[in-house]
Amino acid sequence: MQKKLVLIGGGWMRDGDTEEVDSFAVQLTNKPSPLALFVPTASRDEEAYIEGFRDVYGWKLGCRTEVLRSFDWELDEKTIREKILGADLIYLGGGNYVTMLSLWKKQGLDRTILEAWERGVVLVGISAGAICWFNKGMRSHYEEKGIS
Repeated sequence: MQKKLVLIGGGWMRDGDTEEVDSFAVQLTNKPSPLALFVPTASRDEEAYIEGFRDVYGWKLGCRTEVLRSFDWELDEKTIREKILGADLIYLGGGNYVTMLSLWKKQGLDRTILEAWERGVVLVGISAGAICWFNKGMRSHYEEKGIS
């Protein structure tokens, strides 16, 4: 299975900054109307970010969209696995890297997202959602600065 990872350093999806790379990521699914799953953990499941994802990936790029809200404390492992493994494309949003990884590890999202990628699901990550796939990287955040 071919693994596809699309990483974006920054920009604002809703303002069109990442339009070309977002379109490219959707094309990588090789499906006319792929299911795109947004995981906005790093932004604490921010509603405006979710709406921006639906506008861009749903309306503009023709995807069916779903959201996995990590801060939904009633979220169970079965639901997490169904949503993640059922997606054609997973978009990992930007925000607080430390919060995101901490919550993912508690809920098992990190392992399930990796499993989806190994099965051929296209992974798209921006900022925190991009840097999380590396052993080391530079980040600048109010909590810590430097290499992590």
